[in-house]
Amino acid sequence: MNRITGRGMMLMAIITAAAGLTAGAGAGTASAYCNGAGNPVYWSTAWAAETAASGTCDGLNDYNGKVIDGASDGTCVYVRYLKDGVWTNSPAACSLSIWTNYGFSDANSYSPSNLCKSSGAGCSSQYGNTGF
Repeated sequence: MNRITGRGMMLMAIITAAAGLTAGAGAGTASAYCNGAGNPVYWSTAWAAETAASGTCDGLNDYNGKVIDGASDGTCVYVRYLKDGVWTNSPAACSLSIWTNYGFSDANSYSPSNLCKSSGAGCSSQYGNTGF
């Protein structure tokens, strides 16, 4: 008989919650993130894309990604993320052909994030970023 410890149950709950956030985000979500160490996840929409930099999902508490504008609608896009309890914005990406790099470190290797339009037109659903 397999027995799950308290730590195992907590890990399962975190993974399940992260999966639920991603699955529930729907077609309007644009995000890239780490779903645990060594597991980058890529997402995009008609108006933006964001991807984790190679090697960033390493469990060392630093996240490096890049974002690109995906629509010629006159707005820029950026990533909004929770860093050590404070909401912070990445540099804005305004080009349809040039990726904008950003990075941050976080003490607990977990950072809820959104992809947003600079025009105030809104943000994607929030997603969990863990294991970076």
